[in-house]
Amino acid sequence: MRMNASEPIPAKTVEVVADWVADAAAQDGKDKFLGKRQSLRYVWPAAMEVLVKSRTSRQHRVFATGFDVSEEGMALRARRSLPVGEIVYVRYADDAEREYWVPAEVRYSKRSLNGYRIGVRFKLSHAM
Repeated sequence: MRMNASEPIPAKTVEVVADWVADAAAQDGKDKFLGKRQSLRYVWPAAMEVLVKSRTSRQHRVFATGFDVSEEGMALRARRSLPVGEIVYVRYADDAEREYWVPAEVRYSKRSLNGYRIGVRFKLSHAM
């Protein structure tokens, strides 16, 4: 995958996120509390792959499990922490080679039982 911050985000990534949200919504795991969010979160325990292209080290992949997803971002569980503020690329791990990478910013990475709970915000604003 060759995507950097200066490249336009393909419109397909917006469709990918919409598909993830639709899949989660169909499973009826809606979180009814919006809080500071603009869109509803849906429980979505999907296998995810995260590509980290750090400015200080080589790129590496982290495998995670989805916790919930919305049109704005998602929460993940992983065995390792991700740097807050880092731009990462997320994709559905099942049949991964056919999946699109979705750019996201790591908003938080907190230690929890058996690893880390990580929140990412999708970077889709200029694709819409």
